[in-house]
Amino acid sequence: MDEGGTSVRERGLYEELVERIEEHYGKKGINPETAYWWGHIGLEPRVGREILHRMLADAKVDLALRATVVKVSKDGDRVTGADVEVVTEKGKTTRSVKSGFLVDATEWGDVLPLAGARYRTGNLTSDQLTPDKKLESILIQAITWTAVVKQYPNGVPEELKVKSRPPGYTEKQEESFTRTLRNGDDMGVPRERQWTWHKFIGYRGMPDGTRPPQRVITRTHLNFNNDYHPTTVREIEDPAARKNLERNAILKTLCLLHYIQNNLGKTDWAVADDEGYATPYNLAKLDEWLKENPDLEPYRPVLKHFPVMAYARESRRMIGEYTLKARDIEREKGTPVLFPDSIAVGDYAVDLHGSMTPKYMELDLDRAEDIPDHASGKWITGPFAIPYRSLIPEKLDGFLAAEKNFSQSKLGNGATRLQPHTLLIGQAVGATAALSVKDGVQPRKLDAAVVQSALLEAGDILFYPPVKDIHAGNPEWNAVQLTCTHGMLLPVKGIFGPKQPVSAAQYAVIHEKLPGTVKPGLPDGVSRGAFAAFLKDAGAKVSVNVSFSGTDEEKSITITRSEAALVISDFISLRGLAATTGQPQSLDWTTVRPSSDPSANISPLMRKVVKRLLAAGIITMGDYWLETANDTGRCDGGKVAIVMKRAAQKIAPGDTREPADILVEKGVISTASYWKTHAKEDAFCAGQNVQALLRGIDRKLP
Repeated sequence: MDEGGTSVRERGLYEELVERIEEHYGKKGINPETAYWWGHIGLEPRVGREILHRMLADAKVDLALRATVVKVSKDGDRVTGADVEVVTEKGKTTRSVKSGFLVDATEWGDVLPLAGARYRTGNLTSDQLTPDKKLESILIQAITWTAVVKQYPNGVPEELKVKSRPPGYTEKQEESFTRTLRNGDDMGVPRERQWTWHKFIGYRGMPDGTRPPQRVITRTHLNFNNDYHPTTVREIEDPAARKNLERNAILKTLCLLHYIQNNLGKTDWAVADDEGYATPYNLAKLDEWLKENPDLEPYRPVLKHFPVMAYARESRRMIGEYTLKARDIEREKGTPVLFPDSIAVGDYAVDLHGSMTPKYMELDLDRAEDIPDHASGKWITGPFAIPYRSLIPEKLDGFLAAEKNFSQSKLGNGATRLQPHTLLIGQAVGATAALSVKDGVQPRKLDAAVVQSALLEAGDILFYPPVKDIHAGNPEWNAVQLTCTHGMLLPVKGIFGPKQPVSAAQYAVIHEKLPGTVKPGLPDGVSRGAFAAFLKDAGAKVSVNVSFSGTDEEKSITITRSEAALVISDFISLRGLAATTGQPQSLDWTTVRPSSDPSANISPLMRKVVKRLLAAGIITMGDYWLETANDTGRCDGGKVAIVMKRAAQKIAPGDTREPADILVEKGVISTASYWKTHAKEDAFCAGQNVQALLRGIDRKLP
């Protein structure tokens, strides 16, 4: 899920989801970091469903499954509710629901046209969907109908064997599978990405809760060489065309399963029959299809265990107050835009599956040179911000868009479409709707700072690059996040410097960002009293009454960057609340707020790594590694050498070569030379390198 980088596991609801996944598998002694060759979090779909349903129940969400919005009610330009068709064992019923806010978080953005919101689809806007448009000629990203497969140690049940070639299994299709997946060694053809079976199952590897803990992949899902092309705007807009597309995508995955069992000879692998996909919904759809196509009846026992919906990478995208574009998230030649109204941080590369030519782009938003050059091996990830304004429709009230459906370009969608990002965007949309109801305003009148404050309190992260010298548990953490997001007191190379004074240049930026006047010749080191006087003047212009009741001695003390961030963040939040409610707010600066000592921001992920390595006997001093194996620390080379030796013995028992050579071969580290030079007595290793080493060891432990 977190293909853009594991740092996303430290943010908001996605962090909570990952913690619940780790808790579930931890009780069984199973490491869930199975995906991408034991490098990223994975889970079985049935486990994910159970966890998400518990999270929804905890939040008291009224969940209706097998439900479709069929009509949206409006009063002028304001959405007021929806009619929802719900299918139960008793048949179809229609439920009319009144809403303060209706959110389209559907897979394809199907509520947008019902609500009358303007939107983009492929490289068109909804205004351009005229009868003369040949929608089937406009490509979008390919869909994939994935399928979970597992190894059957006692043999595959007869009904799960795909013995005969399914419809669509042509010589051309078989050649396509052969180019990408073969038995034997890797052939070294990167353009065709020809993989062995071992590499293939490790790519989307899943933990297997039905077996004892093991360092072997016995469950994975098919999502590599079964993208379905072409996928076009026609399938977004025309329900009948979409149904046909989805059925063809299912057949392609069925063909791949036939190839695996028969051509590769993997007769002990088949579709997993224990993921709970044989639901009334899935069975009803299958009955309808097989009634129309009785020649597919022999495949029923397999198809009923396929997932209930397609993996759609591209959907309708609402046109909002701002449209997130590729150049906003540029991370190779430039720096992503630091949006002051950031409500989520993404990490993933701009990744398109098909339609990667200029004629399919929105050239009014993105440029031809923005199209990623994956053929050259470039894969540019890294943090970028998603602005609040992209959640707000142009004119429509009572309505918000989440999932892939918010205001973004086609290329922007290529970087935001993964689950961590859609979950964080959904969290921001949910907070926006709740706060808008609470304050009795439309989201366009809700100041972004009000939403940002709520998200930060909920454990989200809104600013990048990472702040390295303030721990997420420190009192200043949220304040620094909010202040830096608004462009003030920015860190230098990740160092915030909490105890440093506010410099003249930094004070000038604060004067520019807040409603004050820049004073020439500002000295480095501003007193608390002078800073309070400035904020009082600035607050008078935005209905924030600032008071500082410190003693003369306290007023004369130079304000630190940490304390300034604490006060500025309060000011930003109260200014936003005043703007939203129309009510004056008060900022009472009544006590001196000392700075915490600089400390490494130790991620929850690293704490878990250290805990597991302690349990495995690889390290013996957890606190030492937490304090030194980070971006700003350095580690004793002798201690690192001991860790490497223990890891090599654990990962490759009986191998007598140098630990660095063993760990390179096992994929823990990339080269041995650095470690042979630095991992020894009377030498030191860079903390960030040791952090990567420890994470690599953790991934490879049996």
